[in-house]
Amino acid sequence: MNENYEIKDFFDIESSREDFDMEFKEAKGKSGKGELPKSFWETYSAMANTDGGMIVFGVKEKKNNKLSYVNLTNGDKIIKDLWNGLNNPQKVSINLLQNYNVFELPAPSGENLIIVKIPRASRTQRPVYLNNNPLTGTYRRNNEGDYKCPADVVKQMLGDQINDTRDAAIIDGFGIEDISIETLKIYRQNFANVKPTHPFNDYDDNNFLQQIGAYAKDRQTGQKGLTFAGILMFGKLRSILD
Repeated sequence: MNENYEIKDFFDIESSREDFDMEFKEAKGKSGKGELPKSFWETYSAMANTDGGMIVFGVKEKKNNKLSYVNLTNGDKIIKDLWNGLNNPQKVSINLLQNYNVFELPAPSGENLIIVKIPRASRTQRPVYLNNNPLTGTYRRNNEGDYKCPADVVKQMLGDQINDTRDAAIIDGFGIEDISIETLKIYRQNFANVKPTHPFNDYDDNNFLQQIGAYAKDRQTGQKGLTFAGILMFGKLRSILD
C-alpha cells in the first residue's frame, strides 16, 4: 500500500477490493451491533510483518465483488476493545498505532464503519506476534490471507532485530578520534555522487556521522560515541581490532 494512501470517503471503499494490503471484516458479532473480531489480531500481525495495510470494519465482500455493509452501532466499544488489546503485552508484542490510525467513517446510507490503518513494523519491531509467543503467534500477509510464519522465518526476524539493535549501540570509549578520515572522505564523496542535492552534503563530518547513525548520543544517560556500525564502517584498523 502506498503510505500516502488514505480512505477519505465512502466511494474510496466502493472502489476497493480485498488484497494483500486491504481487508474487510463484518465485525457485527453475535448481537449484530458490532464486536471486535478475533481474526483482527492475526491480520494486525500479518500486515505489520509484511507491508502494512488497512482493515475496514463493517464491510463484507460478496462473491460478485459487491460490498455489503453493517451498521456498527457498538463502534465505540469496538474501538475501546481494540486499544485495550493493543496496549496489552499479553495479547500483542507491540502497539504500532497512533490515534489517527483509527477512525470512523459514515456511509451515505447511514452505516457506521471503522477504519484501521496499520503501518509496516520496522526491522527492530519485527516480529509482531500474538499471545506472548513469537514462534506460534507470528503471521505474514500473502494475497488476501493471513498465514502463520514457520519457525525459521520467525528466527530470521529475531536475528535481524538483534543485529539492528547491536549496530545502533554506542561503543564505550570510542570517539571521533577513532575515525579514519580518509575512509570517511571517500564515503562522503560517493554519497555526494549518488545524491548530489541531499542536505547531508552540507554538514560537517561530525553532524554527518550523527545523521547516518555512525555517531550517537544516548538521551537518557548523555553518553556520546561511535556506534557499533560506525566503528566497523569508518574506524581506523587499530580501533576496529580493539
